Amino acid sequence: MNLAKEKVKDAASEAKAKAKITQAKVAEKTEAATARSHDERELAHERGKAKVAAGQAS
Repeated sequence: MNLAKEKVKDAASEAKAKAKITQAKVAEKTEAATARSHDERELAHERGKAKVAAGQAS
């Protein structure tokens, strides 16, 4: 029984992490699409990479 609970808990944790990563990628693409200059696009990309890394770490 404990093994099943642990598997469910791990699956839920993994799903949350993937959701965070997906949210970060969507936010990055949205920010890059609304950017007015090349520098703003680069900043959006850097922020997106940081958010994805944070999502993978948790």
